[in-house]
Order: sequence, then C-alpha cells, then structure tokens
Amino acid sequence: MRLSNFLQSPDFLASLSRMSKEELRSQIFTKGRQWFDSYPEESMVIAKNLRALAVPATPALMREIQTHILLHYYEKMLPMCLSPETYYRYLVDRVAVPPEFPTLSAAAADTKGVVLATCHFGAVECIAPALAAHGISLTGALRFSTPDLSAAARAQANRLAASGLFAQINFVEIGNARSPAALDMAAVIRRGGVLLAVFDERTQYSVPVTLLKKRVWGGAGLDRLIRFAQPDTSVFTVLADRTDSETYSLHLHQLHPHDPQLVQAMYLDLEAMLAGSLAQWYFLHEEMPFVN
Repeated sequence: MRLSNFLQSPDFLASLSRMSKEELRSQIFTKGRQWFDSYPEESMVIAKNLRALAVPATPALMREIQTHILLHYYEKMLPMCLSPETYYRYLVDRVAVPPEFPTLSAAAADTKGVVLATCHFGAVECIAPALAAHGISLTGALRFSTPDLSAAARAQANRLAASGLFAQINFVEIGNARSPAALDMAAVIRRGGVLLAVFDERTQYSVPVTLLKKRVWGGAGLDRLIRFAQPDTSVFTVLADRTDSETYSLHLHQLHPHDPQLVQAMYLDLEAMLAGSLAQWYFLHEEMPFVN
C-alpha cells in the first residue's frame, strides 16, 4: 500500500472535521512513522535516489526527508479540519508572499492567461489556497490518489470560496480517463485563467534537462501546452519552502514563455531551492525519471 492511500483512507478523511490541527499533525506523524517502519523498501527508494544524485544517504538526511514527506500530507489535510476563517488567518499570518506578487496579480487580471509551474517541493499544498486567500482564482492540475480525496478537495475548495475569504479554486484531474486533462488545461489558459501545474513529473512530452549535474526528464509537457494554448501567456515558477515550524515563504520567478530553454529554467529555480533544503523535495520517495 502506498503512503498516500494509507494516510488518506475514507475513514480518516471523514474524521478530519472533528480534529484539531494538533491532533491531525500527531496522527499523521504517528501513522506515517509506522508506515515507514512497515515498508522499509520505501526508504530504500529514497536512499537509491540520493546515491544517484551523488548525495550521501545519511540516517539524519533520510529521517529529515521522511519528516518533510509527512508534513506534505499534514498540509494537504489541514484545511479539512479548520474553519474557512481559521484557515484564512493561518495562511495570511504564516505564508509570506514575495515582492513579485503584484506582477502575478496583474498577469492574472490579463486575458492571456497565466501558467504557474510548480513541483513536489516544500509546502506545495499551501500554494493554491494561499494565492486564493490573496484574491487569485486558479485551477490546479492534480492527480488525486483516491476518489474520496478528489471529492473532499472539491468540496473543501467550494467551502472556502463560499466563505467570501477565498477566490475560487478549481481542478483539472490528471489521470482521470473521463477527462481530457491536457485539453482542459489548455482551455483554462485560453480563457485567460491561472493554471497551476507541476513540472517535475515525467510524461510522454517531457524533455531532458539538467538537475544537480544529472540528466532527468522534466517539464511534464508544460512548454508544449503553453505553445499550443497561448504562446504569449505569462509563465512563473512558484515554490513554497518551509522556513520554520509551520511558517512558509512563497517564491515567484517570471520566465519568458518563448525561451527555448523554458523547462531548464524551471529546473534552475528548483535547483536553487534544493541547495537550501534538499530534504523538502519529497519527490525523492518516487522513482526518479533519470535519462538513461
């Protein structure tokens, strides 16, 4: 059983509304540590990836990576156990927005669309609600691990918007056979909307890029999507790092949509974040898409 399925069982999701955030964090870490102990092969995947990146897989680093993986799930489920008002104040007080935010806000008001390229790093689950708390409506292209989580996320987004404190968050569900995800993502851009999508997953449209002196498949086809949907759309990388215990910092960097090295530019921004905290890249517990 994968960690996502283990932590996001229907019964656990149904119980979130009755938990405090302290109880949620405690349960995530208790259940998560038990899972890592029960499935040592998952830690072996992390160690293998670190060695492939020429990084020593020390016990301390392994433990730190596991901690950040569990924090990811805590941040994912947190809004389901808080009221919209409490969650709004949590985000406004704890997520620092960068000086480039007005540029993003202006681009979001334009008619050419915005692509926010992100990855499996840090507090990625806080990005969409934090931007929505600052008035930016967006669509997230996500791969939900269970139908129950998909339904819960959609219901939660509607609940946040209904509070009047958050802009609307919509979803394009990747991997859903009933939904042509690429066309739906293109439609968001063509309508002048804001699309949030990851660039560090491998798809048939990924291209070779360099990361930490290694060649990996990257981009997930976002460069092709931009050219197909709206070549003059605004493109930003957006990353959220954990700066302390439940405090976060958003990082925005505007990229040129016509840059022939657009995907490599995304990975340069990721690499800059990894230099400060490699352990926050929770993609390390997946099979890394190395070239060759």
